[in-house]
Amino acid sequence: MTGAAGASTPQCSGLTGPEALGAARKKSGTSGPFSEREADFSAYDDCAVLSAIGEPLGGTAASAMDVHIFHHGKYVGKVSEKLEGASGVTRVDEDTVQLYYVFSLPGETTAEASGRTTATVSWDAAAGGPVESGNPGADMAAASASASAQPSATGAAGGVSKDEFYILSNSGGTGFCIGSAKRVMCFGKHDNAAILPATGAPTRIPDLQAAFPGMPMGLEGPQPNSVELAPGQSHTHRGITCTATVAGFDCTNTTTGASISVAGPKMSSTRPTR
Repeated sequence: MTGAAGASTPQCSGLTGPEALGAARKKSGTSGPFSEREADFSAYDDCAVLSAIGEPLGGTAASAMDVHIFHHGKYVGKVSEKLEGASGVTRVDEDTVQLYYVFSLPGETTAEASGRTTATVSWDAAAGGPVESGNPGADMAAASASASAQPSATGAAGGVSKDEFYILSNSGGTGFCIGSAKRVMCFGKHDNAAILPATGAPTRIPDLQAAFPGMPMGLEGPQPNSVELAPGQSHTHRGITCTATVAGFDCTNTTTGASISVAGPKMSSTRPTR
């Protein structure tokens, strides 16, 4: 059931975003000043099965956030310590939100931060509560280690083989994928994307510009380890097969059974079956 904030029904709290944040702060024992203007209410819906509000820890929009979780607009709790420090939060669907994280890689300043990762929180009806997926801390550590191991500009030896990273482009210009031994991420034509990992569940990103501010939305010039696929052609790397379609890409993890599809403005995914 959906409805506007303020119209209370059995499935809607009737609380506006600021009212819900005030209730969350009170119930969680959060103290200290906060700026309602800097809070992120974009993922909140008082009628949604699961929604969220991001509260900047430093009081400004650039600060890492406390993410408060709501069920039909009623406060459930904060995300666990494992998911703390998110840069922002977006709605994925009626019962799922996605947290995104921006972080600096070795040698980068905060302003230059190019590291990106995500996590999700979904409502589990059987358990009667939210469930979390993702490990941002581990992702950040792995990304930092990988960046440190890359060859330098002068050609110093590194610990990551260049052929572990590859790019798939669709000859029809309807999208592209970037892959490695750990995951493949496919981009559509409407600032959307989906990630298929070697292990675990896939992730959908409905709005790349919101999730990763400043991220380039295309490829420019010749790309190393690039393969162009016409619709119907496939490429397999370490158990993940991606097939170009007229509208984008379909990828399947042959080990887990999980899959993603990016086609024009649409995305879909299936969870692992084994």
